[in-house]
Amino acid sequence: MSSNESTNSSNSSSTSSNNSDNSNQQSINDYNRRYERRRQANRVVDRMMDEFMLANNPFEFFQIGNQVPRAPRVLVQRNRDDGNDRLWNDYFADLPQRPDATGRLGASSLQKCTAAMRLLAYGTDADSVEDYLRISASLARDSLQHFVEGIVSYFSDE
Repeated sequence: MSSNESTNSSNSSSTSSNNSDNSNQQSINDYNRRYERRRQANRVVDRMMDEFMLANNPFEFFQIGNQVPRAPRVLVQRNRDDGNDRLWNDYFADLPQRPDATGRLGASSLQKCTAAMRLLAYGTDADSVEDYLRISASLARDSLQHFVEGIVSYFSDE
């Protein structure tokens, strides 16, 4: 009886090892089939893309892929001149400019204040405002000094 039991146990162990070998082989075959299907699908997609790219200009393809839909632009009528006039009238008075020794009018107070503010804001030298405001570097420096003296005298008590 012991020989029968050993034969049965060896048969059952060989059957279980055959089953595990079969299941491993089956899973490997399944994986290989899925892998091949994926490769074939990729080849088809690659072929389709190649045909499309060769039939069309690649630059056009790039443009089609990167186009962003935009709403059409709407022109809004703004009366900018009126806004400038309103700003000027609200904040700046028409003070007469004093003529210099040659009889020419000097720089306006707006030019002088703008020069001082630009020098303070940008931290540049006085020559930088010459082109934009059409005033000399020495006048820009003098305007800055006068502006700073006015601010210091006004806020010195605080």
